[in-house]
Amino acid sequence: MDFWRLGSAVALIAALAACGGGSDDAEQKDLFSVWREQGSSTPVDLTGGAFSTPLNFSLFVTGGAQCNCNMTLVGDQSSGAYVINSCRFVAGSVAQDPGCSALSDTGRYTNLDGILTTTSDTGEVSTYR
Repeated sequence: MDFWRLGSAVALIAALAACGGGSDDAEQKDLFSVWREQGSSTPVDLTGGAFSTPLNFSLFVTGGAQCNCNMTLVGDQSSGAYVINSCRFVAGSVAQDPGCSALSDTGRYTNLDGILTTTSDTGEVSTYR
């Protein structure tokens, strides 16, 4: 009899998994993906990243200048903290650093239902999809 209960439980779990588990939640997007800020077409590429390990990524500032920075994420796929530092000017429409070397930021992030939200310690909120 226990064998049949176990078999029924396995069948029920398999059926729920096949239909999405009965949840209406949106698909979770991997934190270490390419994101686009809402209202912008500029990508933020976090692919290849890992928790607690600096990830080199690019920021684009006014005038099209490219700044390469390090971002470290501490937490998990759903939430945690971030640090952006060690920014340097790479290229752009100007001949000298437009302020890349002064860029740095710390804050928190959430990754829920395919939406990445960052909240800087200064209170600035950004949303990415």
